[in-house]
Amino acid sequence: MRWDFLRHLNLSHNSLTGHLPQFHYYSLESLDLKFNFLEEPLPSSICNMSNLSLLTDDIPMELGQLNTLEALDLSCNLLTGKILQELTRLTFLEMFNLSQNLLVGPIPQGPQLNTFENDSYGGNLDLCSPPLTKQCGKSDPSHAPQPL
Repeated sequence: MRWDFLRHLNLSHNSLTGHLPQFHYYSLESLDLKFNFLEEPLPSSICNMSNLSLLTDDIPMELGQLNTLEALDLSCNLLTGKILQELTRLTFLEMFNLSQNLLVGPIPQGPQLNTFENDSYGGNLDLCSPPLTKQCGKSDPSHAPQPL
């Protein structure tokens, strides 16, 4: 099967398992893999894509290699851990959404990640540092235990 002219592929909500296969993604502009059970690492052949949406437990380090990526939506995926410093390499990002996950710690400082609004990070109660107003190392009184 030839996929030379395939531009958009939506495989979300299919409960796919295993590894994403290696194939030539050069004409593919967007790939939606949300709500699947795919294993890392991501194939190196997706590095020329401009739009990616996927689900994993942690943010894959390989995303920092997608230098031409313009849109990244990892919202509502129950992602855990910290936002990787490697994401500061994604200098072409125009749309970025990590909202409604379980991410923690400071947002990596870089020219691109600081340009996105609070909504891009919303719902991650343990994220801190600019562009968010919550400072790292300071407790948020709205999340403090309430007396009985």
